[in-house]
Amino acid sequence: MNSLPRSALRLVDDIIEAVGETDVTSLALTSGPLKIELKRSAHHVRSLPTVLEAPVASLESVVVPVTSELVGRFLLPRPVQRGDTVAAGDVVACIESMSLMNEVRAPVGGRIAEILVEPGHPVEFGQVLMALIPMES
Repeated sequence: MNSLPRSALRLVDDIIEAVGETDVTSLALTSGPLKIELKRSAHHVRSLPTVLEAPVASLESVVVPVTSELVGRFLLPRPVQRGDTVAAGDVVACIESMSLMNEVRAPVGGRIAEILVEPGHPVEFGQVLMALIPMES
C-alpha cells in the first residue's frame, strides 16, 4: 500500500482545517505532483479531499472513509473530535433511525482527520461521515 509522506499529510490536514473555518465551498491546490480538490455543499456538509492526479501516491491509500450504513440522523454519542485517536471497532458515531440508535464503528485504528457531517443533520446510506488516517503499522 502506497502512502503519502508525512509532509503531504500535514499539508492536507492544514488545508482541511483552514477551509473548514471559512465559507469557502471549493478549493483546488497543486503541490508538486499532488493535486487536491476540496468541495463543500451548501449545507456545510464537507466532502473528503480527493486526489485528481498524484503519480507518487494516492490519497485514498491514506484516508479511510467512515460511512453511514443507513438513512437517519447523525449523532456523536461522546465527545469525538478531529485529531482523536481511535481503535478499530471503537464507536465513533451513531445514526438515529426509526427512534433506534445504530452504532457506527471505526473500520480501522487511526486518527480522525475530519468529521464531515454536523451532529443532528440527516445522512443518507453510504454517505461519508468522517475520515480516518490509519495508524502506521
